[in-house]
Amino acid sequence: MQFLFPWALLSLLAVAAAAFWALARPMQKVMPVGSLRLWERAVASVGPSARKSRRFTAAWWLLLAGAAAAVVALAQPIYYAEAPARRVAVAIYPSAELAGLPEGTLAEITGPLLRRLEPTDRVKLILPVAVGGSSDFISPAEAARRISGIRLLPAAAEDLTLPAGDQNIQHLYRFAPATLKTEDGPGVTTIALPARPGEVTIDAFAVSDVGEGAVQVFVALRNHTAGPKQGEVVITGQGRPAVTLKYDLPRLARRSLISQFPGGCDYYSAVITAQQGPYSSAFAVRRMSVAIDVAIVGWSDPLVRRFVKKNPALRLIDKPSESDAVIAVGADAPADIPALIIDPPAAPEGWRKGKLLENIALGDTDTMVDHPVLAYVDLSAVAVRRAAGWRAVETPPQQRLVSIGADTLVLAGANPSRVWVAFDTATENTNFAMTESFVVFMVNVFKYLAPQARPNVFIESVSPLSAGLRRDWKAMDESAHVSVGNGPLLNPGLYRDGAGEIHAVSLTGLKSAEPQINPQRRVAGISLPEPQPLTQGRRLWGLFAVAAGVLWLSGWAIRMR
Repeated sequence: MQFLFPWALLSLLAVAAAAFWALARPMQKVMPVGSLRLWERAVASVGPSARKSRRFTAAWWLLLAGAAAAVVALAQPIYYAEAPARRVAVAIYPSAELAGLPEGTLAEITGPLLRRLEPTDRVKLILPVAVGGSSDFISPAEAARRISGIRLLPAAAEDLTLPAGDQNIQHLYRFAPATLKTEDGPGVTTIALPARPGEVTIDAFAVSDVGEGAVQVFVALRNHTAGPKQGEVVITGQGRPAVTLKYDLPRLARRSLISQFPGGCDYYSAVITAQQGPYSSAFAVRRMSVAIDVAIVGWSDPLVRRFVKKNPALRLIDKPSESDAVIAVGADAPADIPALIIDPPAAPEGWRKGKLLENIALGDTDTMVDHPVLAYVDLSAVAVRRAAGWRAVETPPQQRLVSIGADTLVLAGANPSRVWVAFDTATENTNFAMTESFVVFMVNVFKYLAPQARPNVFIESVSPLSAGLRRDWKAMDESAHVSVGNGPLLNPGLYRDGAGEIHAVSLTGLKSAEPQINPQRRVAGISLPEPQPLTQGRRLWGLFAVAAGVLWLSGWAIRMR
């Protein structure tokens, strides 16, 4: 038997000390007074051995044993034994291509494999990262129970990411839609499942501005059945009458529909009528962007550079003299160009460096929330390890945006427009750059630095995987006909975030395919690896905890009688 926390056994010293004290402490002394002298003689006649025996009562022994059992339980005892068993992994892609299969298909196909395993065999369940990734080694029965509760994700199998296998696994069984191109190999067996996302799905949805108050709507449809399909697609826009497009698709064919639609809408949708499910709709929102040329001087912070590259409103250039705005990290910015200055080597003009601050929670600072740079920026979860703020030497023209006492951490000024951040935004110093508030802050900064940039209109839609986990996005009424699940990913639809901005989530481009071998027949022909000696541990702390409770209760019951 081994212990997970052997240091807890040191508590037995305290139990032993208490027992020793109970034995060594003096008994109640009988004082000879008056007529009680006869009682003193009676007690003296009993002898010291009898007086000591009263200390070793049944209650005393039970309480002592209960304390010892509690200490052993805290040490987490484990009994290890070797027994022949298998260690296998089951990887599952619960993707949208399986939406057309009957409910419970995953459990029905994986069940025969798991039932062939012995109860002592160990199974590692491997799921997409979006739903938790790999499990610990569990029993086949527990694996079957978890698989029966898996919900399909609004994502294509090829877009899902599964964790790598474990070196301790003897064999990996991969259950994936037939559209996923995988190969078997040593220790890997793939069971292809029928990919049937629906009868007709939207392959692509796009909206482009053609001028004169109109847009062109492009919808591509795919027929996944072996027969022709006819139906209608309804195109809608914010506050505009719907347009109905008819389609006639041959078997297993893809066709495109193009139509004119009134422009100026904040969002658009395409829905295949007479079909249920979130995979028969697509959405797009109208975005306004500006073309701002940005140059980075000083240290090239990877998160700052990534933001500039990912933001369609910004264009990264090499020459600061030709840019509309500059990001200076750990360096001074050109004097005549709007700039975001992060952790400058010297304090801004009219300011001096204050004392070094450590472990700052920006949620506890004084924040000018009504300033455009901080609009919708939530700093409550932002922490900074070290920062040297600034203190005003005179009455400066800059505005204090974020302050803690007399020290200012964020400043904004004009002529030219500038924003100063007193602390380094690297991940080693703060979590600011890893929060959503950083993105909002950076967008606000460039609106403040370059308000003269020309707007650019584009139509945007993101996939559920790209949207990620968005707890603050709420489905809009206009997308109520789309079933929004309670899973970790958003279903296609229109959503509004906490700042009131509208987002479109669409799942397009799903394909269908049939496996070359029936999955049930494939599972029936799978060979299992030979059992190998496997050291299995049984945790015994629960037994000792129960024993401690029973001993204590028994001891106190005897003592209180």
